[in-house]
Amino acid sequence: MRNIISECSVVALMFLTILMGTAISAAPVTWDFDSPAQPGVAPPGWEDASQTMTPSPSPPGPYQVTTFADTSVILFQTAANTQHRPKVRTQQLFTTGIYEWDVYIPEMEDNARVSLGAFLYSDQSGASATAAREIDFEIGPGRASVRAGIPGLPEDALVVYLTVQPDNDVDRSGDPGSSLFFQPDDPDHHVYPNEWYTLSLELREDSQGRYVVDWYIQRQGGPRIKARPTYTTAYGPDNDHPTNFRIYNSLENLNFMGDALPTRDHIVYFSRTSHTPVTSACSEVPTGPQVLTNIEDDFTNNTFPMGSPGEWTRFGAAEPSISIVTDPSLVDEGSASVATTGNFAAGAWYGVRYNIPDSPIDLQCATRISWRMRTNNPGDQVVRLIVTDPDGDIWAGVDQFSPTADWETYEIDFTQASFFLAEQNGDGQFDGQISSLGFDFIANGTTALTPTFYIDGIYWHPVDSP
Repeated sequence: MRNIISECSVVALMFLTILMGTAISAAPVTWDFDSPAQPGVAPPGWEDASQTMTPSPSPPGPYQVTTFADTSVILFQTAANTQHRPKVRTQQLFTTGIYEWDVYIPEMEDNARVSLGAFLYSDQSGASATAAREIDFEIGPGRASVRAGIPGLPEDALVVYLTVQPDNDVDRSGDPGSSLFFQPDDPDHHVYPNEWYTLSLELREDSQGRYVVDWYIQRQGGPRIKARPTYTTAYGPDNDHPTNFRIYNSLENLNFMGDALPTRDHIVYFSRTSHTPVTSACSEVPTGPQVLTNIEDDFTNNTFPMGSPGEWTRFGAAEPSISIVTDPSLVDEGSASVATTGNFAAGAWYGVRYNIPDSPIDLQCATRISWRMRTNNPGDQVVRLIVTDPDGDIWAGVDQFSPTADWETYEIDFTQASFFLAEQNGDGQFDGQISSLGFDFIANGTTALTPTFYIDGIYWHPVDSP
């Protein structure tokens, strides 16, 4: 990585103006599939969206409202040796909000071309395969070559695609799309047959009117896990490419999900599908300062690029070490702080980064970041805040701070501070969200010093909080 704090690296100087916009408001909608419907007839509020349904599957047909494990469900079925694609979609259109599907997945045939689909699809999508405004969960056995390419995938786990389809036709939004696999750190958190899961898509609007998407997976009784990094689309609810969605539930014999047509019938159960609108980007934000990290549960692997959420990483020739220390004399809050020692004789700067767990910080709702810092060797060296937005662009603060031997509080107000684009890894436009933050330590002429800096108590401050 190049020296991102060099003045010659400045691509653009921008003021981060917080736009306090409000998303489209609507009432929450939940379908529990407890209203009777004839086999092959979509339940109330839904309509058929099936494809390639000949020959017709045997009873109960492509889908049916029924019960399973004493729960009202809609059952989907595909037949052996077919390319059946039974689907239903909502009649109503939606934009920002939290979308959820409760699903039960029975056993699936190894490497069969079959996939549970829980996804959003827009009527603004074009006719070709490269013009889809579609956001997906696709879950199935997966091709043997795909399974072999997912590190640590247990033999009995299913493959989960987490996808934004590309939208690249002429006069389209130009969104390149993104497709990643679910790769949780804990093998128990993979998706397995014969379990209930809640699949969640969260769509929010950034300051440029684009959809910001997060995927979550939760096994019944287990933790809710962020399934892949946040993705920002090129389209949104009301920007240059206005887009709304219908919700889809499906079970499809899809070519990409296996090596051969299934040799037996498959079924899947949906017990609930819901949409909860986001009435305001900040409607559920608490009051008062909120801990982003007090270092108590953090860790470091001493390498760059950043790895797991909650991890501190470092880079730059001048930075030989970073650690979590628990010496009470070196801690300001709780029982731990981050210590990083620089050697400015080896280079004029170095940096450390913290990969924020869970969702990115939305700067519509968090106007300020504060932290505590001190050094054991005060001098002319300075520090500046660095932030990364969800598509990877790195932004460096223009403001510089000079730590002292005492613990002091430092703060950046995003409504006032200036940042410049230090390294472009995305679209070069600030997304209004922060997925990681950290600090660059700059020698500022003191090349003989080897100072140690201590960081503790990083907070974000909601709008209008003290």
